Amino acid sequence: MKKPLDTVYKLFKIVDNREKNSLILYNLLVGDPNFNPPKKLLTSLENSIYGKSHGYSSAKGDLLLIDTIIKHDNLKADSDNIMIGNGSKTLAFLTLKLLLEKGDKVCIFRPFYPAYLSLLIDFESQITYLESSENYLDVIKDTQPILVILTSPNNPDGYTFSKIQLQKLSKLTKELNASLIIDEAYRNFIYNNILKNDLLDFEYDDHLIVLRTFSKELAICGWRIAYIIASKTLIEKISQIQLSFFNPLNPVMQRALQKYLKSPELDYSITIKNNFLNKLDMVCKAFSKRDINIVCPMGGFYLFLVLNINDTQTFCLNLAKQTGIIVWPGIDFGKNNAIRMSIAKIQSNQIERMTNIFIDYLENNQLTISNS
Repeated sequence: MKKPLDTVYKLFKIVDNREKNSLILYNLLVGDPNFNPPKKLLTSLENSIYGKSHGYSSAKGDLLLIDTIIKHDNLKADSDNIMIGNGSKTLAFLTLKLLLEKGDKVCIFRPFYPAYLSLLIDFESQITYLESSENYLDVIKDTQPILVILTSPNNPDGYTFSKIQLQKLSKLTKELNASLIIDEAYRNFIYNNILKNDLLDFEYDDHLIVLRTFSKELAICGWRIAYIIASKTLIEKISQIQLSFFNPLNPVMQRALQKYLKSPELDYSITIKNNFLNKLDMVCKAFSKRDINIVCPMGGFYLFLVLNINDTQTFCLNLAKQTGIIVWPGIDFGKNNAIRMSIAKIQSNQIERMTNIFIDYLENNQLTISNS
């Protein structure tokens, strides 16, 4: 089975080359917000640099930070159920390493975050793909998996599971003695008020595994601070592996975040969320002006467009070379005929021009968007 990201490596090289040579670039590739972190967080970081937090932290992360996260996020879980890690990818790797053996059955919703497919391939899992638009509960029953994985809001298409959907999934996986991983990296970017229901608003159970990160909501992707909520037994095992193979997360940044979360800038998250929502709306309106109606996502900050083409890898490379528009091929998300556009880095004043260039390229190559 082909691993994801082969084409993306080439696209990153194109980005580097265009930046180096000051060529036209519309970077819609990565989900790295073009905001500075909150000023209070940066001040907290500066103070922490001159503090005493320069040794190794606990294997499961700064204990004060864990307690602060519980209060800040109003979690219905104990500190024994939480661990800080070096980003969601690392925590996902450690979790799957403990849960899976070769040949185990895993169900994952498609489209999916590419890192999960890479990990499942490495662990030689039997993968069953689920579609949120279909009767996935019956598929899970028939498959009898060890594990079910979902992201909500989803990367790349923004699909957001309702509280009722999550409750049904939680109940079913528990009945099947399976684990349920819910990746909530984009939980602060839900644009439908009805869907603003965290999984942990209802009773937590040991079969649930929730991954969360501060990368997007605080624009600190490079800090690599995430946390996992899971059973005490699983947390202890993950902590042991982290202690053996990975150094615990940078204590200075952990303490800086801990101090910030005690008194956060409440308007910061609202500002960044509204900025992304406005940019998504601008893209949709720019398409509409060209008589292409696309549906804005329920959450996240990506547009996932299905084209009347089977090879979006070649499409993305040619688009990048000819126009400077860099988008992610859908094959890495489980959809060969789709592309992902991230509006995280693009400036608002670039959106209409970028969209027109993109549509012109489609028309010149006799291509259309089929999920409009």
